[in-house]
Amino acid sequence: MVVVTGGEPALQLTASLVEKIHAMGKIVAVETNATKPLPEGVDWVTASPKQVFVGRAGTPVLHHAHEVKVIFDDTHAVSDAGILAEHYFVQPCDTGDAERNQVIADHCVQFVKDNPKWRLSLQTHKILHIR
Repeated sequence: MVVVTGGEPALQLTASLVEKIHAMGKIVAVETNATKPLPEGVDWVTASPKQVFVGRAGTPVLHHAHEVKVIFDDTHAVSDAGILAEHYFVQPCDTGDAERNQVIADHCVQFVKDNPKWRLSLQTHKILHIR
């Protein structure tokens, strides 16, 4: 599997690159903010819309994904941004403040308990302090 991330991968990912990765026997996964179309052939799409943080510029153009992952900051309403998916995840926002992070994590867990459509996603490397 090759996972294409970073910045916004839809700005650089091309159909020919997807084909070349497939020719190596790999599947192609992408994590995108969903504001740009993706080339044909991507095997797994994670949409991580940021519209609540950046406004109109973050309006998704993708309407289907395998999973939607949104940041839970305890301020903005959780939204799937109209993207249909098989899986929906909320991920507690890391503010850099341990006390605030704990409050956000606690509220995020409660949100998941109250909203069974959503599941919890964690950035394990941050929890384990791996850089």
